[in-house]
Amino acid sequence: MLFPCAGASNTGQISNSAAVQLTLEGYGILACTAGVPVRAPSTMKKVESAEYVVAIDGCPVGCARKLLEQQNVRVNRHIVVTELGIEKTGDPIADEKDVETVVSAAWEQ
Repeated sequence: MLFPCAGASNTGQISNSAAVQLTLEGYGILACTAGVPVRAPSTMKKVESAEYVVAIDGCPVGCARKLLEQQNVRVNRHIVVTELGIEKTGDPIADEKDVETVVSAAWEQ
């Protein structure tokens, strides 16, 4: 299960675009991060059956990981976009090259 932060910066949007691409490539299944704290039935059903949970955060604040952990969802892997050398800006546009950097990092580990 892939939970991107999908924040309002470039790195947040990169996290979401990377999660979509990883889903298309068969790495995991994109899930609704916002559905976890409100305990949306369809999201929680997926979470309960998940064998592996990946939080993809745009920055070190770690919103996706924190939302999951606050709901007692075990995060098996945490990817932080800014830790991959991508600078956070206020621009909410995901650069495709940066998305590919995150996708590649996910497959490497």
